[in-house]
Amino acid sequence: MKSQFILFVSAAVIALTACTEKIPTACECHQALKKDGREASIYPKCQEMRTANADFDTEVRQCAANDILKGNTKVEKAESSELVVPDAGIYAVDPMNSALTWTGKKITGKNHFGSIMFNSGNLEFENGSIKSGDLSIDMTTITVLDIKDEKMKAKLEGHLNSPDFFDTAKFPESKFVLSSVEKGENSSFKVKGNLTIKGITQEVSGNILLVLKNNQLIGGGTVTFDRSKFDVKYGSGSFFENLGDDLIEDNVDMKIKIVAKAANLPA
Repeated sequence: MKSQFILFVSAAVIALTACTEKIPTACECHQALKKDGREASIYPKCQEMRTANADFDTEVRQCAANDILKGNTKVEKAESSELVVPDAGIYAVDPMNSALTWTGKKITGKNHFGSIMFNSGNLEFENGSIKSGDLSIDMTTITVLDIKDEKMKAKLEGHLNSPDFFDTAKFPESKFVLSSVEKGENSSFKVKGNLTIKGITQEVSGNILLVLKNNQLIGGGTVTFDRSKFDVKYGSGSFFENLGDDLIEDNVDMKIKIVAKAANLPA
């Protein structure tokens, strides 16, 4: 009788624990999935939820983008002594801690801005300079960050994902592949590369600043591209006349934040 009572109490405790198990939020999981947070008790649950639910995984990655936008990657404030790059080796982009932000402008001066996450990427170094590089961008993670009203936010995000703009159902991935690099002062670089959006490839140029700390590469950069050259025609004065206040500028400004980890250092 006593053993039955003990079994009953144990079963009740297990059931109560299961019922009261804390379900972590996406942003809590982002913190747990970061390198310095993986000892957190919710880490296994977060991995389970990300694997089971693609939408939840996207939310986690978006929390990473928001985290970066708040300035957690302090590239611009690095001391000059920190502005060094690897002599050689390959560095793999960490998608959970990297993102790009975009700004779209109307002729009236009103701007919208948001973020997009990376799928993957690599930077290869040789003789203290960038030898090659490529980035895969997950266009399905386009998010608007300046609109707080959820309905308006969802409406604009839906429009950006539609064929009017980036048609992400048909073209879920964009790519950037470096074609030439010019090293500047310290660890700054002027770069040119081939950007592919909606299956169309055009050359774009930009700037990047890199900081190497404990075999982790942190980068911040800027790129501007002309959307009209990638068949993103909605509201463009390059294709439509008499748009008035509805005219949207062709140039889209992007800021890139990259965290990359040593993947193949030379022996």
